[in-house]
Amino acid sequence: MKFNHNNCIIVNDDLSIVLGNCSNNNTTFYREGNNIKSQLYTDKCITLDANNGLVMSDCNEFDGTQIYFFNLYNN
Repeated sequence: MKFNHNNCIIVNDDLSIVLGNCSNNNTTFYREGNNIKSQLYTDKCITLDANNGLVMSDCNEFDGTQIYFFNLYNN
């Protein structure tokens, strides 16, 4: 595994979530309840799609593919 501080999780124009160059607002995400949202698409949530990829899709509190629990630790 390689660790690179120049790469971030980003939202592509097709609303897919990929690893890419850290640059602007497409790398800014925030937690709202148990969902993760992007500042670019505040009406959409990160969702696990049928191919086990991550995409932005309409938020739905009953959609189990949009619920995420994170334990965050600072080292």
